[in-house]
Amino acid sequence: GSGANQSPSTIPFTLDAVLAIAAAGYNPAAIFPGQESAPILFLRNHGSELTTFASANGGQAGKVVMALTAAAVDPRDFGGVDYLDILMDQLQPDGSYNVGDAFKQAIAIIGVASAGEPVPAASAAWLAAKQAADGSWDDGYGTTANPDTTAMVVMALLAAGRMPDDATIVAAVDFLALSQKAGGWSYAADFAPGVNSTAIVVQALSALGEDWYSASGPWVKDGNTPLQALLAFQSDHGSFVSDYGQGPKDDLYGTVQAIPAVAGRPFPLPARLEAAM
Repeated sequence: GSGANQSPSTIPFTLDAVLAIAAAGYNPAAIFPGQESAPILFLRNHGSELTTFASANGGQAGKVVMALTAAAVDPRDFGGVDYLDILMDQLQPDGSYNVGDAFKQAIAIIGVASAGEPVPAASAAWLAAKQAADGSWDDGYGTTANPDTTAMVVMALLAAGRMPDDATIVAAVDFLALSQKAGGWSYAADFAPGVNSTAIVVQALSALGEDWYSASGPWVKDGNTPLQALLAFQSDHGSFVSDYGQGPKDDLYGTVQAIPAVAGRPFPLPARLEAAM
């Protein structure tokens, strides 16, 4: 659901939970002590909702494929549905996956790559063409110079086969360096640093092979490593905290985004060794 122990459970938040659990090295299909079900079982039991979600656009289909692949579930046959085919069917002549913004296109590309399929050159080119002069991408909703989208695009272009010294990626890294604050990264220049933005940038730095955790690393800002900045958002009982203007509070979305970053696992996540149910 939209928060800790809040009902009803939803498809998108469950997919995020699957990615976080798998990134931490656990099995999203395992039923944990005291629980009655598991995230993968929830998705299987809500197959019609999952199919509707995936069919909306390539970004949503890409997230489904990413999550299933990370859980060692074949996206070509989950509950009798081929979710990779749903994703591939979204591909348009211009290279986009039936999306209008860079963030969803990046998720679609990562989904394709996570399933071991080649990413069309036109799809990566469509994404690269959306880059602004400062090396960033906008969020598709009017927020320019957005670190979140920029970091996701970096992971997508790397997954598509581009190298870290590609000019588009170099410009993006320069933007991320300039937008870094002592407390991490923020969704927009005039916002305070937040767990979500910091986490996704850390994931991109992991994908690039950057040192974001050492005190002597190149990403230290005012004495803080990106890892220290990210962990500063964690509460005493484990959740990560966000502040949307009403004061800091435990945040499920921040927590599921922080876990892969802290674990040093960029997208696409490698498939788990254990077979999921």
